[in-house]
Amino acid sequence: MKTTLKIFTNWLVVLALLITACSKDSVEGEIGPIGPKGEQGVQGERGEQGPAGDDGKDGEAQGIPGEKGDQGERGPQGEQGPQGEQGPEGPQGDVGATGIQGEQGPEGQQGDVGATGPKGEDGIANAIQYDFSEHDFSVGSSSSSVVISKADYDITAWFAYLVNGNLVYAVPGSASSSNTTYRVQFSYSGLMTSAMVCNIIRTTGPGEVYSGIRIIGIKVNIGTTVGKVSHVLPDLDFSDYNAVCDYYGLKH
Repeated sequence: MKTTLKIFTNWLVVLALLITACSKDSVEGEIGPIGPKGEQGVQGERGEQGPAGDDGKDGEAQGIPGEKGDQGERGPQGEQGPQGEQGPEGPQGDVGATGIQGEQGPEGQQGDVGATGPKGEDGIANAIQYDFSEHDFSVGSSSSSVVISKADYDITAWFAYLVNGNLVYAVPGSASSSNTTYRVQFSYSGLMTSAMVCNIIRTTGPGEVYSGIRIIGIKVNIGTTVGKVSHVLPDLDFSDYNAVCDYYGLKH
């Protein structure tokens, strides 16, 4: 055994000397061509996952807002669309409550003095009735005149009535409607023609249209009471037109 080991050792020494001698004296040859690529080996096992790295710094989420721009010009108006179909008619609503009466309007301008009416038929005790045409008191006051001397005017009591068909209403006061009231003003005018002038003026309410105006003049006795001159009239309700006509014999 020792002999074999010794021989093997000697051979190794000889081999080493030969290799050393060849490497000093020989010339290095050219590199040979690359051999073919070998087959891919079996993939090794996946290594363990490494530890997570530190979180990075947060970036700015939104930049600095820019300046507000100028408002743009208004665009042209678009064309009108077609009209839609008319919906069904709704049910009729309940009748509303009656509203409160409005304030009385300003009194209209006094109308021109009307033409002198024809002389009526004389009744008993010198009672005369004058008839005038229709008047619309919603427009303004009425003005009627009767030619008469100043002396006769002073001894005459005057009464005015509004005619609505077959009905006659005494004024001052309300007439055909309680919503309107009137006042009456008798005066004497001697400027151009000596005449009695009767103005009927609406004081409250809207005013109505009447088919005629009647004025009755009654010559009366003159009485004096405590220095005051007054007309002496019979005990008669002069607001009752029919009673006045019956008493003095005038036509209704």
